[in-house]
Amino acid sequence: MRRAAYLGALALALGCQEKPAPAKAPAAKPDAAAPAAPKGPTLAERRARFEQRAVVEAPPELPPAWRDLPKALGDARLTGVFHEVRSRVDREPPYRHVHLQVRAFGTDTEVDAALLTALRGLELPGLEKGLPKGDVKEGALTWSVEVRRLIAPAGEAREHRVEIDWLRVPPTPADAKGCRRPPAVDAPAARPAWLSRPTDTRSTRRRISAAVADTPDGHRVTIRMRYRNGFAHDEGIGHLMDAARAAGLKQVDGSGPRQTWEGEAGRLSWTPDPSAMHLGCEINGPVVEIVWVPRRK
Repeated sequence: MRRAAYLGALALALGCQEKPAPAKAPAAKPDAAAPAAPKGPTLAERRARFEQRAVVEAPPELPPAWRDLPKALGDARLTGVFHEVRSRVDREPPYRHVHLQVRAFGTDTEVDAALLTALRGLELPGLEKGLPKGDVKEGALTWSVEVRRLIAPAGEAREHRVEIDWLRVPPTPADAKGCRRPPAVDAPAARPAWLSRPTDTRSTRRRISAAVADTPDGHRVTIRMRYRNGFAHDEGIGHLMDAARAAGLKQVDGSGPRQTWEGEAGRLSWTPDPSAMHLGCEINGPVVEIVWVPRRK
């Protein structure tokens, strides 16, 4: 009590005044009910969207095991494909690149199990503990798988976007010699007939690679020709120009070894390609990459 009286007297002596108690804040109004979170598509809507996805056909050149992979996933369809194969002069398996885009429908458990079984059927490494994350490398082979899933309630069936990339790059022998007549690869079935003559193998030129890419947005055929020497190269360019004219195309850019021709049927272009081909021999002649992009109807 004496301490309280002392403090009170000291406060009066110093001219201090007791501060009024702060006013009470007005009572907060109850929050309005938060709007309900928007509902995602129903199972039927998800299924309908999946059914409407555009699909593509696997090229005949694609190895059967890869061509059948979408079927192995059950309710699935192929929506994009790339396949390239190159010549090889020794007994090593040739350079090959496969890229598939597949849409599958089902629960996460169903799709993952089917995908794992299908990939194991291809005898791919790195599947001992399930689907791998990132690239898997073993010798000349590098491959990967990626699965992206559309939103759906837990445990319900939904659409899955599966992408598989598989690349085999055989080594080049330390004592590789110059390429003489590397074996010709098969021409893509999608190559137009009018492009046959300038891309067929002859004694002075070889078709050393062929690739096909197809998605709902477009199609592309790529062929690489290796020529024996400069004369054969110039002759080959002349044949390409003749073929382009016969197909109704008109030159729109470039000259000589770099040209682009276009018309109602599509676009044809060619350009030198000095990159390594991994044929097992040293490229000792000009190589030209020829690309045909037909116009979508």
